[in-house]
Amino acid sequence: MKKTFVFFIVLLLLVTGCAEAPTPKPTSLPEPTSAPTLPDILPHSLYYLDNDASGLQQIVRLERDGQTLTQITAEAGGVDNFDLSPADGRIIYTTANTIIIADANGENPQIVEENLLDTSYPIWSSDGTKVAYKVESVAVLYDLETGVKENLFVDAENERTWFSAFSPDDSKLAFRKFSAPSAPGGAVYIYDLDTRSISELGLRDSCYNDSILWASPDALFCYGNSFIMGAWPGLRRINLPDSSVDRLIFSETLPPYWMVDAPRQNEDGSLHYLYGEVVGQSNEQPPYTLVRSAGDGITDRAPLRDEKFMPDYTKWTPNGEALLIEQNGQLLLVPTDATQPILTVMENTANIETNSLEWGP
Repeated sequence: MKKTFVFFIVLLLLVTGCAEAPTPKPTSLPEPTSAPTLPDILPHSLYYLDNDASGLQQIVRLERDGQTLTQITAEAGGVDNFDLSPADGRIIYTTANTIIIADANGENPQIVEENLLDTSYPIWSSDGTKVAYKVESVAVLYDLETGVKENLFVDAENERTWFSAFSPDDSKLAFRKFSAPSAPGGAVYIYDLDTRSISELGLRDSCYNDSILWASPDALFCYGNSFIMGAWPGLRRINLPDSSVDRLIFSETLPPYWMVDAPRQNEDGSLHYLYGEVVGQSNEQPPYTLVRSAGDGITDRAPLRDEKFMPDYTKWTPNGEALLIEQNGQLLLVPTDATQPILTVMENTANIETNSLEWGP
């Protein structure tokens, strides 16, 4: 009986010793997390000139979330001016008497011209294949696809010209010419890239000291909203190539002053613009209303929104659905759809160059 008990104890120890050790249960690891993505509130990113920590102007991008800022350039001499390609957002800018083309993020900079004596104001073509700029007195067209640089014209000794914009189909270049001695400003000329010819707008409608925008490939808006000598308040459409003029919003006598800002011709031929009136003798800017009208600027004119604006700078979004307005030190995005709220893009524009604002990708 005792032997049997001892045998049973030994057998139990052997079985227990051969049993596998229990496998520990795995501990679940937390899922990796990333910073929350802010929703997009802007239709495109927004580029402009702002001072860096050293007080030098650099190109800065406000991302579509309306909060994230990205410094694009870090030029030792700062950036004088820039333009963005409407096709892909590439940047052409001037710095330390040098013209540079870079990617939308400021990468892969390529020198276009250097050792310039005067500041140049380069501009992009609509399709992003060409740029136009000045090298001292010489106007240059640079074809990036072929690498060819063509001299378009040369300023006379008493002249200074600067480019304004390519036409929407890139067949023409609008530029201004200042001839000394004369009042500040510059009359508008058109360079036809197909015929390699220059046309001058008539004296009364030369847009001297007025603002200009392309209305279509064959028409230019000339509009005024200031009391500067030589400016003519209102809205005119200059038709090319004969330079005939449609005086859309125009007063033969001043006052009244019919002020227009930010005209835009839509695909259906209708117009959107800011409109204000000064009836008596006054040099104060009137409040402006965002309106819509038929193509003649008068018929069926009606407010798009009830708010009044005092614009210092304006720029339409590429699709024309909202207008960027800088006023009273704030930057607003104003939709043409009155059911959409006005967005405050910047609370304080004191440190930025508002005239440099450009919509990016």
